[in-house]
Amino acid sequence: MIDYLIIGQGIAGTMLAYFFEERGVTFNIVDAVDYGLAKNNSPTLLTDQLAHPFHGASNVSTGIINPVTGRRFVKSWMIDSLFPFAEKTYRAIEQKLQTSFYKKTKLYRTIPDQKAMNDFLLRLDDPDYQPFFSNNTNFKPDEKHINLTKKGITIKQVAKVNVLQLLRQYRNYLLKKGNFVQTNLDYHQIYPKDKHVEVDINNRKKEKFKRLVFCEGYRVKNNPFFNFLPFTGSNGQTLIIQAPQLQLDYLLKSGIFVIPIDNEQYQIGTTWDWDIYEPKITSEAYDKLISKLNALLKIPFSVVDHQAAVRPTIKDRRPVLGRHPKHPTIYLLNGLGTKGVSLSPYFALQMVHFLVDRTPLLKEVSINRFFSK
Repeated sequence: MIDYLIIGQGIAGTMLAYFFEERGVTFNIVDAVDYGLAKNNSPTLLTDQLAHPFHGASNVSTGIINPVTGRRFVKSWMIDSLFPFAEKTYRAIEQKLQTSFYKKTKLYRTIPDQKAMNDFLLRLDDPDYQPFFSNNTNFKPDEKHINLTKKGITIKQVAKVNVLQLLRQYRNYLLKKGNFVQTNLDYHQIYPKDKHVEVDINNRKKEKFKRLVFCEGYRVKNNPFFNFLPFTGSNGQTLIIQAPQLQLDYLLKSGIFVIPIDNEQYQIGTTWDWDIYEPKITSEAYDKLISKLNALLKIPFSVVDHQAAVRPTIKDRRPVLGRHPKHPTIYLLNGLGTKGVSLSPYFALQMVHFLVDRTPLLKEVSINRFFSK
């Protein structure tokens, strides 16, 4: 009997698979990715295509790890532990796959108003924040290409993860090992028992697993095992533009993010619409992003793509990990939100400790916070 079945190969499911393998436990992972038939029928070539039928947030993620966020320049929750562990994990995966998807960089962001400037000056004098702010006060984006109307600052200790590349290459690795199953698994195909779970995968004979872990992102809202949780959906939209003259090698935020990808392309975002549970591309978001781009850039650009994805959000903005209250073989790892690339390595490992070693979860992330009052 295989130890674990993971449902969903976004950033959470991928990290969980990585740490399962590091611990030597057996697992399979299921995802509904559908790339069509490879030319030579080789399953390892399925990862050469980009489409994903459910537009999960991981597939269009900006992939930024930013230690200081918001208008008040507040350190991200647990960032002193999360950042070094995320970097260690991503570097180890790069070595494992013989690839490169993780890059240390910096972020230049403009300060929108005087209140934000006052908050920044307060942080600048705080020893806990000083490692994150650059001493190079002379650095400034090239004003021949970028129209800056406000003062700005440089945040260092920032990282960019090419999430799509990570997911595709890890899926390729799992395919070669025989751990990946491409299918859209229906909930009625899952039969939880007291000591194992039976799953009807691809209408074959039921397969038995000791435990099942849902890592399915926003689709949790329709999951009959966990639809009691107060998740809401937010629809995020980004653009991919081509701008050969821009030549940025850092991240820029001035009303919108401008994030270098490759081939002179940049990801622009993000707009958010709340309480939406299916990915939706809108002309309003497109026009809003184009308007801000036209105000920010002095050079020509062309739109290559307009993307949308839904991420699950929860009121306290903390991950949700743990066991179903009635089914002892059904588990959840979800709710990573906008900081998924920084949170997922740390809490995927916590989930492994919880499952394998029975180590208690942090109260802030335990699913028990929603039903043990």
